[in-house]
Parts: sequence; C-alpha cells; structure tokens
Amino acid sequence: MSPDTIPPLITGCPDTIEIMIPVGMSSVNATWIEPTATDNSGITPTVTKSHQPGDSFPIGLTQVTYTFTDLAGNVATCEFSIVIGKTQYYLFCYDLVCSSFVDINVGVAINFSIGL
Repeated sequence: MSPDTIPPLITGCPDTIEIMIPVGMSSVNATWIEPTATDNSGITPTVTKSHQPGDSFPIGLTQVTYTFTDLAGNVATCEFSIVIGKTQYYLFCYDLVCSSFVDINVGVAINFSIGL
C-alpha cells in the first residue's frame, strides 16, 4: 500500500471580511462561518486556527489562518483577511452648496457634493 500524500480538502474558506466602525472605537468583534475539511482516509483532520469567530480585531488588517492536518501529516491551509476600518464624515457648506467627505481609514477616500 502506498503512503497517503493527499492533503485534506477544505470547504467554506471565507473571503476577506471588511467591517467599518465608528470614530471612537478601536476594535470590533468579527464573526464568520468556519471552514471545514475532509480527508480521503475518512477520518476528520485536526485543525489549528489563529482566531475564532467572535474574536475582537483592531483597526487595520489581520490575517486569519486555519490549518488542517490528516493522520499522515498532510496539511491544507485556509487563509483570509479581516479588515477593520473607521469611518469619519465631514460636511462643509458654502453659498448653499454642501460638500461631504467620507474618510475610510483603510486607504480609500470619497468626495462628493450636494447642491441645496
């Protein structure tokens, strides 16, 4: 019999999760549906994870990793990012024209004007 060289098969690895929080907050809890894995041996692989759903995340980018290992030592990894940004709103009015500025502190800024 040849040795098992097939890694576990992961399903449900989340995409990047982006959460915006109001000014004044420095972290927020993030939740997701956890990935699972199966193995060709029929035995459920063991899993180690860097974070759990419901953990608190600071402003910025955090990498989340799930590592699944089967009995033969074959490894499969699921990685995704949690991006936490804070939103600030500014409203400036001059001669009945108001401009709003939305500052999203993850590198994106949007400007638009509203005529009154």
